[in-house]
Amino acid sequence: MIRFVLSVGLLLSTTLVANTQQLGPREVRVQVSINFSTQVTSTESEDVLKAQENARRLLYLAADKECVVLRETIATECKLENISVNTNRSRHSQQDTLNAGASMTFRVQLK
Repeated sequence: MIRFVLSVGLLLSTTLVANTQQLGPREVRVQVSINFSTQVTSTESEDVLKAQENARRLLYLAADKECVVLRETIATECKLENISVNTNRSRHSQQDTLNAGASMTFRVQLK
């Protein structure tokens, strides 16, 4: 039985940072970083690997939704140019913690 806790509702902390780079007329790059930590309730290697996979899946979904947010706010067009995703497990106060993060670059056409 797979025992791990990883869901959007259980995210312990989330950071979102964005900045832009000018490319051409009304076109910019937007860089976004997202980081979160969650407790992992199993120490079984297979369960931890599954938890890491789910964390990456959440980050890929966040990248997809970020284009929606950009189109709703500042952009008429949005394209994901680059994404770097990482996960690692650490132990704090006898509790396993999964840390996950992504850095994304989008190219957008401003409204």
